[in-house]
Amino acid sequence: MKKKLVMIISAILTISIGVVTTVMPAFADSDINSSGELIFDDSNVEFDSADIESLQSQVERLSKGLSQEAYVSENKGTLRAGLNSKGIINYDSGKVVFDSSDLVKLADEIDNLDTGYKYEAVSALSKIDTYLKADGTIVHDKPDETISPENASKFTIAQICEGIMQSQSVAHLADRNIVPASENNLSKGCAAWVDGRLLIGSGGDNEENYNKGYEEGKASRPAAAGYFLGTRSKVESGRPYYDIAELVPEVDYTTLTTDNFIVCPCAINSNTAKITKYLSTASDVTAYCTINEADILPNIRYNNTLGRLYVDIPIISAKGGLGTSGYAKKVETTVRFCAYLVMGDIVEP
Repeated sequence: MKKKLVMIISAILTISIGVVTTVMPAFADSDINSSGELIFDDSNVEFDSADIESLQSQVERLSKGLSQEAYVSENKGTLRAGLNSKGIINYDSGKVVFDSSDLVKLADEIDNLDTGYKYEAVSALSKIDTYLKADGTIVHDKPDETISPENASKFTIAQICEGIMQSQSVAHLADRNIVPASENNLSKGCAAWVDGRLLIGSGGDNEENYNKGYEEGKASRPAAAGYFLGTRSKVESGRPYYDIAELVPEVDYTTLTTDNFIVCPCAINSNTAKITKYLSTASDVTAYCTINEADILPNIRYNNTLGRLYVDIPIISAKGGLGTSGYAKKVETTVRFCAYLVMGDIVEP
């Protein structure tokens, strides 16, 4: 039987002598061993080494961009096991060569491409905390074993695609009472992927919670309560102050600020200056008195540690004299203030 097969191949090659149309050399930069073109039986049977060259070029094109670590060194893949071709057919001293090892090379390179692309996909998923275990189970906690190209090649495309879908899912957080976000949950102008959907935040929850908190706070806050602190105060180093802890013991003075106090003028302290001047003539004289315009605003500071309200009292002055003599006299005095402590908001009726 074996001898008969050899005879049949020899007969085919003999018949083909008259019908070989073209002899094509192998590409110079290729590691493909096959070369040339063989056609017989009125073109019903044809071998063209350019087809192998073309497939090799496609493999090289698809391999560009893959990292070196994505490949399995000296890969002996599974595709080669399914090949039926073997041996070498050499016609007319190398004018046409069919070498089955070229198909083995292509099979191994295609296996490497399969491994490389799967490894790159699985590695990318691991960067977004999505992992495939050895059995294909998708988890979000990094497994102990490291994903290697050999392991990645065992996964199917369907398993990797499922991993991509699960990478945007938060279903695994349900046991921690964490639910998927919605547009209202996200601040306005923010975006997130949740369960495969692109969500753009509207800030609805934030706005609703703010308005709710404001209304509840407004409803629960007490009506404005005022305390009259009086017109007199103690003095420390020449500076007047009100002792809130003593005057209003029922109020937590540590929570107060200057915004809780109203200080306004209520009286001018009396002060008089007199002088007699002899006039040598009986001519008419003009008496005058001038009070300069000024804002009567106290400078206040509150110490919430001591519970003291300090008030700097402004000074006002009046200037008077006689018009003909060029004589003038200046009188100064301080202003008394009334101080109030206000708790709560002052609302217009």
